[in-house]
Amino acid sequence: MTIKIIYTAILLLIVAALLIVPTIHAQNSCTYIVSFNVTPTSGPAYITVAITGIPEGHEVYLHWGIEPYSQGPWSSVTDTSMTWNGTSYVATIGPFQPGTWVAWVFHDETTNTWINYQCVPFWNWNVDVNPPNAGYTWAYVYPNGSILITVIGRAPDNILLWYGLTSGPGNVPWYTTSSTPGAMNATMTFNPLWGNYSVMIEPFQPGQWVQWVYWDTTTNTWLHCSANLISGMVTCTPNGNFAIQDVYSPLVFINATYSKYVYLVKQEATAYVLFENAFGKPVTVNMTLTVDNEEFNYYDVTIMPGYYTVALNFTVNIPQGIYTPTLTVYSLGTVLTQASLPSLYVLNTTGKPPISLVIVWNMHQPLYIEPNGTWE
Repeated sequence: MTIKIIYTAILLLIVAALLIVPTIHAQNSCTYIVSFNVTPTSGPAYITVAITGIPEGHEVYLHWGIEPYSQGPWSSVTDTSMTWNGTSYVATIGPFQPGTWVAWVFHDETTNTWINYQCVPFWNWNVDVNPPNAGYTWAYVYPNGSILITVIGRAPDNILLWYGLTSGPGNVPWYTTSSTPGAMNATMTFNPLWGNYSVMIEPFQPGQWVQWVYWDTTTNTWLHCSANLISGMVTCTPNGNFAIQDVYSPLVFINATYSKYVYLVKQEATAYVLFENAFGKPVTVNMTLTVDNEEFNYYDVTIMPGYYTVALNFTVNIPQGIYTPTLTVYSLGTVLTQASLPSLYVLNTTGKPPISLVIVWNMHQPLYIEPNGTWE
């Protein structure tokens, strides 16, 4: 069974706070403006990056690398010299295969200045090149009934959310907020920090169903729903629309840890799950923990008000590998919350000799602070 990663509410709040203008990215109090393009629109592609705000005549480099995901660790790190075109410094890198995550910052060699995204140290620009999973979606319902919808799209294209109010997740008519038949649309904003698009819509009345698809107006491509493109409470309709019900749960999954970093096959394990219970009183729930194809059920679990940790014990009856367990919490037949737990690492050491472990500390990205407290 394929288990997808569900982004937590905390991450979604960060995404909402960082919504910025697509394609051309002003750097808040910074004096730099960065733009980029990915060509061609399918298959292996090149990335052309431009930055304005650096004086003519400087020696400027695009410092970039390949990463497994946005804001991930870099590999194949390269410095590419940028050329002055009369208004900006420009460089083209690639080609990159579809689905390759590329990150970059800038280095003004003349002044020895590092230029990060929004001028925040360690923040990078991130792009998924012609993503094969374009349309991968997650959504979060806020307490006021607003819905934050986030999607992987082909950056830096212009993407519209095409949505309507419906009576359920089936093949049913769409309506606008004024109750007239039809759809509404909203422009999605590309976020270079995470390499995805987001938009906040309405708020809606509790229990309202919303369906949507995406329209990439740059390539005139419609992105529809499929089982491998959804996470969390998002569902697919029979005719390929994305759908979610506007239901906010006062029980929020915060994070989870395990009793060990790595487990052996058939070893006993414990997952410590932290919730925030905003009901204002103890709530009794049932939980289902799914690890690979095996389910563990926990009944009549009491979660106290405020922040509260629940210990879930289970036996690791799965082969060696890395797994992403999912946890679903029910009360009176209603799903209160659902989340993906951190990766579960399982080893099978039967008949295998012990391994040696060498730990090397590399101060790769120290805080570049001068003795007077200023950034270098």
